[in-house]
Order: sequence, then C-alpha cells, then structure tokens
Amino acid sequence: MQHSASFATQTEIREAARTDDDADLHCWVALGLMPDPRDRGANRNRWSPWAIERARWIRAQLEQGASLGAIAELVRHGFGVPSPPILDDATAEPAPEPEPVRVELDGFDLGAAERRLCQEALERAGSLVGAAALLGITRHALRRLMVKLELEKPRPK
Repeated sequence: MQHSASFATQTEIREAARTDDDADLHCWVALGLMPDPRDRGANRNRWSPWAIERARWIRAQLEQGASLGAIAELVRHGFGVPSPPILDDATAEPAPEPEPVRVELDGFDLGAAERRLCQEALERAGSLVGAAALLGITRHALRRLMVKLELEKPRPK
C-alpha cells in the first residue's frame, strides 16, 4: 500500500485497522487511542501519516486480547506505542533545496505575470493539485484564478 507522506486517508486507516466500520475509528479517537483527523469530511478524513502504524498496532493489541481500556493506558504512558515523529531530529538529513524556477515575463503587467505563472505551473505539474502546490495556493484558489484568467484545465499526460 502506497500513501502520501503528508497525510493518510480514511481508507488507508480503515485498511490498517482492518475494519469497515468508521464507528470503531471514532471510538478509538474518543478514547485517545488515535489522533483526531487533520481535516474532516464525508468519508474524506485526512490523518497524520503515523496514524497508519498506530491503527495497525491497536488492531494487533486487540487480537492479542487486550481491552480498549488497557490499550488506552499504554497510549497514555507511551509504552511501545507508535507515535508521531519527533520534529527536531538532529540525525535526519535536511530536505534538498528545491530547484530554482525561472519564468520570463514580458513586462511589468501583474495580470500578465499572474497568467504566465499559472500557465507555467499547469504545464509543469499537469494537474490542478500539482500546479496549486507549485504556486503555494489551494486547488480551489487556482481554479478561481483559471476562471478569472480564462485558462483551460490541463490535459492528462
């Protein structure tokens, strides 16, 4: 199973927990066994990536006969529990510097510059989501810009 490094989907969490019932996950969150999802939506919850390992660990504990109360105690005290990564890990390699991007503009017209940047991002990324990430804006904001600037949606590669 491949998942994004920035978040885990509701489906990935369900698979890791080996459950089809979201009520199980809601119960685990209420008991403090799992973190709250970052974003909530109709079956589109986005979780911290480490929550996948936590869900697998909880399921394994349940299969070994542990009660939810006993698991909650382990989580509260941090005994053998998959946890969020430490943010200040001195041994971690620094992220590589992104490659500089050069876009030539025809003049000082901000509208034309905005249009050119959006076109370039859409061409390079090939998708709305990727282009929005390159521009540092949301997909929705990019979609509004595309309507305003009368840009066409990128064709799949």
